[in-house]
This record gives sequence, structure tokens and C-alpha cells, in this order.
Amino acid sequence: PCCRLRGIRERMEAKAEQGGPDFELVCGLCEASGFSMPDMSVHTIPTSTSVVVLDAAEAFAGLTVQERSYAHGLSLADWGGATICLLQTSPESVPIFTLLQLVFSAQPVVDLIEAAKTKSGLTQEEVDQATMYAAAFYGNIGNYKSFG
Repeated sequence: PCCRLRGIRERMEAKAEQGGPDFELVCGLCEASGFSMPDMSVHTIPTSTSVVVLDAAEAFAGLTVQERSYAHGLSLADWGGATICLLQTSPESVPIFTLLQLVFSAQPVVDLIEAAKTKSGLTQEEVDQATMYAAAFYGNIGNYKSFG
């Protein structure tokens, strides 16, 4: 990792004068020695990632009563296990999950998105970012991107 000892203040002042960001992740000494920060793009999810609805109603209707009961039991176990995964991911995952559940159960998603744009004044980009965050959170069962 970067030693963060030399050249940070000078580089921050130079960046500020040039209109750049007011922080530096790598000091001049470490950068000169060939050190570079890891590619952080693997930890983010682009807002252009598609989100699709999984409609299992037709498949569920084709099940026998016993199979429906089994599927229902599995879904209950899945949600119970999800809580454990949330707790293991991070301390803040459970309250985030609770908030998202409240937000998305209050009204249909289409209405929620429309209200976010018209009543709250959010831009389409901000709505896309919030939607992608929620989708990624649910997909990863927590606020960290899963790699497995």
C-alpha cells in the first residue's frame, strides 16, 4: 500500500489549483516507485446493468399442491437465511434491507420511480443509481458486491 508520507499536501494543492479532486490516493513517492491503486471498477455495478422481473406465477401454477407447499417452505427458509447473510455481510446491511423493504413495499415500483422524479425532483440518472443500488443490494443480499 501507499506510504502516504511524501508529497500529498503539495499534490493536493496542485490539484486544487488545476480544478481537480481535492484528494490523492497515492503519494508522489509511491507513484514514482511504480505503485498504483488497484482497479476499483470490479467493486462497482454500472447503472446500465439490466434489471429484469422474474415472474414465477405460471410455473408455480403448474405445481401440485405438495410441490407448492414444498416451494413455499423453501421460500420461507430462503428469507430466514437471507437475514443471516445480511448480518454476516455488515452491521449496516440489516437496517438498509429494512429501509428498502419499507420503501419498495409502500407502492408499486413504477409509481415509486415516477414520484421520485416528479415529487422529489430527482434526475433520471439519480433514479437509475438508486434503482441499481437497490437491485444490487438485493442481488448480493448486502451492501457489498458478491464475487461468488
